[in-house]
Amino acid sequence: MEYTTRDYFIPFTRDQITKMLLDNGELNNDEVSKFEQFCLLLKSIYHFEFHEDLENLKSSYRIFNPDVKLAPNELENSNTSKIEADFTNVLRQTLTDGNFEKVSQENLNAAMEEEGIFPVSCQIDFDCFDCYEIYYQGTRTSKEEIKTWIPFIKKEVEFKLYDRIVFFFKVKNEEFFHSNKKNAKPGIPGKVYIKFFRNIPESDLEMIFPNPKPEMKFIHKMQIFLPLLAGFGVLIQKTIIGPFYDAGSNPLEGGFSLSYPMIALLIVLGGYVLRTFLGYKNVVQSFLGEIAKSLYFKDKGNNQGVFTMLIDSAEEQECKEAMMAYYFLLSSNKKMSEETLDNAIEEWMEIKHKTKIDFEVDDAIKKLEEKDLLSRDKNGILTVLSLDEALNHLDYIWDNYFDYNKPENI
Repeated sequence: MEYTTRDYFIPFTRDQITKMLLDNGELNNDEVSKFEQFCLLLKSIYHFEFHEDLENLKSSYRIFNPDVKLAPNELENSNTSKIEADFTNVLRQTLTDGNFEKVSQENLNAAMEEEGIFPVSCQIDFDCFDCYEIYYQGTRTSKEEIKTWIPFIKKEVEFKLYDRIVFFFKVKNEEFFHSNKKNAKPGIPGKVYIKFFRNIPESDLEMIFPNPKPEMKFIHKMQIFLPLLAGFGVLIQKTIIGPFYDAGSNPLEGGFSLSYPMIALLIVLGGYVLRTFLGYKNVVQSFLGEIAKSLYFKDKGNNQGVFTMLIDSAEEQECKEAMMAYYFLLSSNKKMSEETLDNAIEEWMEIKHKTKIDFEVDDAIKKLEEKDLLSRDKNGILTVLSLDEALNHLDYIWDNYFDYNKPENI
């Protein structure tokens, strides 16, 4: 079933999923042992296959890695366009395999328009980037009390929180910054940066960018300037316009004077404006402090260091999907189509384990088909190999990754 409010991410480890499936009680003792071996073989195969993706990521990222000092002429002798295309394709596929979902530009713009935890508007100079993409894995709703512009008053806000965020961007080349006279650069020109964060509010997504510029929102400007204008209006009325009418046609005859109440008004007005402005500056400092804190507490990794975590996540998610699909098809007493399999797994997760997911049934079926563990008849009915057949087949795959010791190759 398709959902708009559920995540693809399965928030349990492979070992937990294995135990949860076995606790379902549909297999006898002999089948339990064989299913555990099936899961072990499947995990080993996916671990081996994803290791190749890890090596491809590291190899293709080298010339774009800001942490690597390249050898002389290494960049000139490389087909950078092809390498960059290969790198981004593998990275995107790895994120997809790990059940990361892309934040669209429309959603990013909407998030930046929302009032976040910090009542500060931020502007991002997107022109500094050749490209940028944001992916998230897992969401939840959280609540927090935040300060308002009224002293001692707080309000509770509910907001969407991204459990994990992967953000990668490429900085434009040096020529762009020189020709546009931009001194502030978000990174080394021509390099690709990869950031991994956790627990980022959707409405504060701008905090993950390297070049946020805090700005005062319109309502906060009005809180400063409207009282100021009102105060000056009263001041002009009392010191210029009033004496003008009192003195007839010559305002100088009436003179200018500031009464004690007027002086008190100016002091109160000045104090209010100063307090409001300082309050705004404190909020900006809090926002900048939160950005600095996020680099320490919310930052899970940078650049090449992110790859291992992404590959591990992709390996976990792909393996769990295949295990769940195989188990339900193996243990079902009824014929199952793609739709009935999808519904059965989602209902099982929701009812028995209190977890709502959008199970990627098409991806799970594809993985089992690629391993020749599943077949589909002309009516769309799905069938998997028995445990004995599946174990023999997976063992054959594992034994034949390399064939150097075969008699014909010796």
